[in-house]
Amino acid sequence: MKEMHVTLDDSAFRRLATLSRRLKLSRNFLVREAVADYVSRRERETLALEMVHYAEKMAPHSDEFVRETDTEVDRLLLENTQW
Repeated sequence: MKEMHVTLDDSAFRRLATLSRRLKLSRNFLVREAVADYVSRRERETLALEMVHYAEKMAPHSDEFVRETDTEVDRLLLENTQW
């Protein structure tokens, strides 16, 4: 585990200390959890944006894909349908 020094303004520190006492968890634990949550959220947002950009890039080719896969999808649906 790596150490780092974080400076908080007085209000944020007091709120963190209050929450720490109420939850009976260390301030360090709460800060680690908050940072991990923030980083995870940002990674998901980045991935979502990359997916949107990819979809926009591939949109001009979507008709080709639909034509190529439409027949196969219909065949799979018919095969997996219990009559």
